[in-house]
Amino acid sequence: MALAARIIKDTSVPTGSGSAGGLVTVLVNMSETGTDADNLIVDASALAGHANGAKLDITRAWWALSDGDANDATGHVIIEFIAAGGSNADTLALNLSGSGYYDGSAGKIANNAVNTSATGGDIQLSALSTSGFVMLELRKDGTFTA
Repeated sequence: MALAARIIKDTSVPTGSGSAGGLVTVLVNMSETGTDADNLIVDASALAGHANGAKLDITRAWWALSDGDANDATGHVIIEFIAAGGSNADTLALNLSGSGYYDGSAGKIANNAVNTSATGGDIQLSALSTSGFVMLELRKDGTFTA
């Protein structure tokens, strides 16, 4: 039972007029997770150009998930934006199962969690007896600096 997340891209907008933001890509691999709740998959404070209150919006997503063999094998994941005040205030970003992708053509999935601290852009994933992967492309908001 394992879950591993890694940042594969962390870019900033080049310096100059309006230089804020950038892109982040995170890859999460899972292998028969059991019930593995509230895993931090993006620590926004570790990203280039971070400032307190900075947010990350989801612009694209890819996933391929399958049921595990545990008793509660549902084979889905829940991705949430972390809010101040604990897990009761976290906001749902995506609930995924099976295989698919979101190409962003309907617009970004905005981070609407209320959080102005260093954890304002953090993202967590809960896996429910799942194997597979999730890859997210995230856009840094204007609070991130170059």
